[in-house]
Amino acid sequence: MPVIITKPPPIRPDAQYGEGVEDPIGAERVVGFEPTFDLTDTGIHRPKIVKCIGSKGTRFKQLVKGEDDLRQDAIMQQVFGTVNDLLRHEGSDYIKKSLGGSIGATRQLRLITYGITPLSPASGVLEWVDNTMCFGEFISDRDPGRRKKTGAHSKYYPGEWGESDCCEFYKALASTKALVSPESKRQGFDKICDNFSPAFRFFFLEYFASSMEAWHTARTLYTRSCAVNSIVGHILGIGDRHTSNILVHTKTGEVVHIDFGIVFEQGKTLTTPEIVPFRLTRDIVDGMGPSGTDGVFSKAAEATMGVLRNNGDTLLTILSAVVSDPLYKWSLNPQKAKQHQRNDDDDESTRTSLPNAWMASTSDDRNDAADRAITKIHEKLEGYEDGTSGEHKTVAGQVKLLINEAKDRDNLCQMFVGWAPWM
Repeated sequence: MPVIITKPPPIRPDAQYGEGVEDPIGAERVVGFEPTFDLTDTGIHRPKIVKCIGSKGTRFKQLVKGEDDLRQDAIMQQVFGTVNDLLRHEGSDYIKKSLGGSIGATRQLRLITYGITPLSPASGVLEWVDNTMCFGEFISDRDPGRRKKTGAHSKYYPGEWGESDCCEFYKALASTKALVSPESKRQGFDKICDNFSPAFRFFFLEYFASSMEAWHTARTLYTRSCAVNSIVGHILGIGDRHTSNILVHTKTGEVVHIDFGIVFEQGKTLTTPEIVPFRLTRDIVDGMGPSGTDGVFSKAAEATMGVLRNNGDTLLTILSAVVSDPLYKWSLNPQKAKQHQRNDDDDESTRTSLPNAWMASTSDDRNDAADRAITKIHEKLEGYEDGTSGEHKTVAGQVKLLINEAKDRDNLCQMFVGWAPWM
């Protein structure tokens, strides 16, 4: 029997994996599956949730998708694994100093990864990340599977606007001529913010109330996790970071990013371009405590950026092979990009289940796009950012610039309504 495909064994130098007769070290073989399965609460194709039974009796929860191309997501998980290796093995004094001199703290800089096995260009199996929930699910009122759920915002701020009120107001303003000017967009966005207070701080009060230590540890892990995901996401140009594509762990407080259909700056080619480097909205910052992005977040972000800069050659070598692969089609067709946001506008919850829209292009077009993508990543790793007139930034300066851009309301007010920039 084969091993659990979402939990493959670690690579062994002796190439001994049991030959299908014995369990390989660090893994289990498939014995069977539970006779029933569930459907996800949301998603245009309602992926199936199955439980695979291992040879040691372990139940492995898996998500089976039959209408999605998961090859890009699988590749990004491999890249994240490499980044984790760099963060784990980097022993520079710079990181230790950035994290307060604690060697143990460096081990808390990581990206949570999960197993993905593509089975065909339109199907695959993903490891189910237990004990997680969508970021937006905690804050907003949702109706998953027709089971009404009151979100934290309505619970703690009952007199304010709900998510649907904010969406309708945002759409109405966008459809009028009053929002032609950036000033009008900003005024409309500020009005939404005045009527929608951030509430993510209550996540830690609800899930980590057993002790003050548990609350503080979870909030610290959350902040560091946000920092690592933000910096890595910016370097790789990962877009579409709406509230359903970010999960939060209810046992550790760390965040888990999913759905990597838009990478390498392709978010800027959407009908409504994404102009922020990563998601750092008011609710994201609210979970970090009174210091906000100062302190733990900025130090962890600087440490992560320092590691990526120090190992830029390694990253560029891997990514060059990835984006130049003729079978790896990551460039979005403008028509498909428009379709992507139109579908998102119809129902934000379906975004994670939309098929990846690939461009059927010539070999020369792919090579040019790959060269541009690698050049852009190289510039970021060298400390050069858009809008700085070619000025080289230090690690601290680059991180500060990115934080300011991500929090700038003049940028947030121009984001797509389904991205929920007020949340």
